[in-house]
Amino acid sequence: MIQRATRKRLKIRNLTRNPDFSVRLSIFRVFRSCSNLNTLLYLSFCIFRIATENNIKIGN
Repeated sequence: MIQRATRKRLKIRNLTRNPDFSVRLSIFRVFRSCSNLNTLLYLSFCIFRIATENNIKIGN
């Protein structure tokens, strides 16, 4: 099982050559790992604040 998981991770790493996509994937991974809703809301708020301060478009 562990070997299979590492293989999957390597595959994902190979797919994420695009930096924008890798950033989105890491954000998604953080969201998925946060079972606590308050933590999730706080993180999303922080990301939104950072994005608006740097004038980065979220989504597109």
